[in-house]
Amino acid sequence: MHNKADWENPERDLYLRYGGDGVGDLIVGFAFCGIALMMLSDMPFVPVWIIILLMPISWALKRLITVPRLSAEEVEAQISGTGLPVRTVKLAAVSGALVLIGMALLIAISKGTFTSILGPYAYWMAIGLSLVSILVVLGLIYGAYRWAVYALLVMPLFVFGALAGIDFPLLMGALGALIFCGGLITASQFVVSHPRQ
Repeated sequence: MHNKADWENPERDLYLRYGGDGVGDLIVGFAFCGIALMMLSDMPFVPVWIIILLMPISWALKRLITVPRLSAEEVEAQISGTGLPVRTVKLAAVSGALVLIGMALLIAISKGTFTSILGPYAYWMAIGLSLVSILVVLGLIYGAYRWAVYALLVMPLFVFGALAGIDFPLLMGALGALIFCGGLITASQFVVSHPRQ
């Protein structure tokens, strides 16, 4: 039975690439909220724990939500011709996470130096563009159009935050919360439309 899939199962990567269950949204939303928490609390070790926990949590959710409802053959048929190869997925995920964490640490450590050199809104735009890139890549990975909607929300949210004087960590947390809510909605729709096998 597919519900006995584990880390050594070659079908694991197949399930992790499937984006119709909302698990990817939940994980990314959780990660963004964690980075926001790091910036608000000055706890630079938080992203390390987030990165360590992302894959186990993601696979646990897949086993809870997706594996009992779709066979590996059904997943393969649905993602056939969509998304990127698994190696590219992993490289993009790690690269995006490192860029985002690096930008967050740069802002937290620079204490204003970064903004004084590049202008008051430079880091907003730099991180905003990084987030857009990450979300677009995730959309390509999962072959799901809702990631384009998340990406389109980034720049208006950041421009509004810059003009309204809202701290960046709060905007990062808000974006993470929106993506997490999108994941909850998608996961709920998936569970309703795919009864357990």
